[in-house]
Amino acid sequence: MSSDLTEILVDNQILMEDIGKTVTDPYMAFVNLLPLDDCRYAVYLVNYEINYSKEESLVFILWCPASASLRNKMTYASYKDYFRALLIGINKEFIVDSIDTFEDRTTFAQKIGGPLVNSLEGVPLK
Repeated sequence: MSSDLTEILVDNQILMEDIGKTVTDPYMAFVNLLPLDDCRYAVYLVNYEINYSKEESLVFILWCPASASLRNKMTYASYKDYFRALLIGINKEFIVDSIDTFEDRTTFAQKIGGPLVNSLEGVPLK
C-alpha cells in the first residue's frame, strides 16, 4: 500500500518470462520477496503435481507477519475483502503470519492441494 494508505501498489513481481532465465526457483523467489516486518497482499500462480497430473492455482495471500506494526496489520486486514473482490480467477486464499509456513514447501503444498501433492514448482516433495 502507499505510505498514506490510499492506494494498492505493485511492489515486486516475478514475470512468467523470467522463470528459467533470471528466476530458477519461482517458489523461493516469491518467498524472498516477502518483507519480514511489513504486511503485503500477494497473488501467486502456483504450479504443482498431484498423482503425476500437473495442476495450477491462482492463490491470494494476505501476508501479515507478527513483527509488522499493529497499524499495518489492521489496515491490510480491513481492506483484504475489498481488494480480494477485485481479483478474478482466485482459486485459494490464505492469511499467513509466519515465514515458517513458506520456508517448508511441503507445508505450503498441503495448503494448496492437500497431502497428495507430489511436487511444487517442479521440485519433488519429501
